[in-house]
Amino acid sequence: MRQGRRCQRYDFFFVTTSHRCSCESQERERAVETAASASQHAELVERINQLNILRESNATLRADCEKHAKRTRELEAKLKRVSAELEPVKEKSRTSQAELEASKAHVVRLEEENRRWQERNAQLLSKVTFFPLRHLFI
Repeated sequence: MRQGRRCQRYDFFFVTTSHRCSCESQERERAVETAASASQHAELVERINQLNILRESNATLRADCEKHAKRTRELEAKLKRVSAELEPVKEKSRTSQAELEASKAHVVRLEEENRRWQERNAQLLSKVTFFPLRHLFI
């Protein structure tokens, strides 16, 4: 009987020890899974935070891009309008410049003609002899 009890105790001890080992093993596995799960959770939370930051940054960049595109369109329209207003002024300037050049050339021709007439007048006057006025009254 003692031996039967010993066997029962041994069996009970063996079963209890086996059960403990399996429980401990299962708990270790759960702890590892929990740690892995917590690590994955932390990693996923970090990735979600990064994605939120990227989404906000993307929205800000898109808004800035649209604002700059609108400003570009406004400035291009203003440039076209100012260029259209400036074109008649440029044409008038070109016309005035051409008239000024023509006037300068005309002045040069007139001065040259004046100089030639003065030379011709001097030539003619040198050929003619003048008598003193007292001979005329005698």
